[in-house]
Amino acid sequence: GKYTYTLVAYADEKNSEDATVTSAWVGPDTPAAPANAVLALSDGKPVVTFDAVTAGVNGGYIDTEALGYTITRLPDEDVVAEGVKATTFTDNAVLPLAKYSYSIVAKVGEQVSEAALTNGLVLGDALELPYETTLDNADDAAIWAFYDADGDSKTWSYSTRNTAIESGFSAKAGDAAFTPPFRTVQGAHMLTYDVHGYSYRYGDAYDVVLANNSDYANAATLAQYPDKDIAFAMYETRTVNFTIDAAGIYNIGFKQMSTSPWGISIKNVKIECTVPTGITETIGLGINYYDRAAQCLMLAQPAHVTVVAVNGVVVAAADAEAQLNLSHLGSGVYIASIVTADGKVSHVKFVK
Repeated sequence: GKYTYTLVAYADEKNSEDATVTSAWVGPDTPAAPANAVLALSDGKPVVTFDAVTAGVNGGYIDTEALGYTITRLPDEDVVAEGVKATTFTDNAVLPLAKYSYSIVAKVGEQVSEAALTNGLVLGDALELPYETTLDNADDAAIWAFYDADGDSKTWSYSTRNTAIESGFSAKAGDAAFTPPFRTVQGAHMLTYDVHGYSYRYGDAYDVVLANNSDYANAATLAQYPDKDIAFAMYETRTVNFTIDAAGIYNIGFKQMSTSPWGISIKNVKIECTVPTGITETIGLGINYYDRAAQCLMLAQPAHVTVVAVNGVVVAAADAEAQLNLSHLGSGVYIASIVTADGKVSHVKFVK
């Protein structure tokens, strides 16, 4: 710690005023928080980087040989690395789609620094359809992407006050709000959503577009709405029927097209594939099936598998060759969506 010394000079029976001196930090210090914590993507994997901690929070000595870092993934609060020495960390976990960030603390024995927090990124595998969101809270909107066509840092955003995705006055023609990526098959699909304009006097032109695997700049137009088409301040439900030409990963976007915008509000979005999928009510479908004894999903051929609980939460997502170990799942009812390389989809509903 720091020590304070008080000095007094004496001459016969007279003494000076007190003089106080505070020392520099003496002894081991608490590590300072790691600086410049950044989350980025490299080869599709989230990579955390930060500066090495070399000093204490009070400017004192720390034992850098004994120092290690603990890295925690948020919002699931999963400790992904503990006691590591390196200042770069790659997270190889298979993640459900969400917006993630990471916290890093430096530790020397019992001394722990304040946490450094990275920026957030949307990570994880594409969602399976149907996708449905009310956008009633910021977590719903966290996995959306806001495309800034002209790079002026003014585009669509989420309004916590209005609980909607909005373009506002600032978004320019070409700016767009895109849903999270979803994996689907070739064939017919349907989008439904609620929309309203700034007021009954003003209504912006906008397009509904389809991006291939987050290629926002080259999104194809699915529907167009001219100026004043949404000149109303109450929400209206609209439907767009469209066709996917090939199995893959896509995003639906709402693209501002007015040169003098007033604002557009979007919520209650649902995307569904209307191609029959034939979900069975029994355990197993065809030659893909769930083996209770092995606690594995057995596959006829390599495929991408997404397992969803009955409440709609994705609990597992991975590429698998012949089987997928599901022993980590708790008891319950699940539906596995199985997508092969040629885009064929099957489903297995099982009880664990």
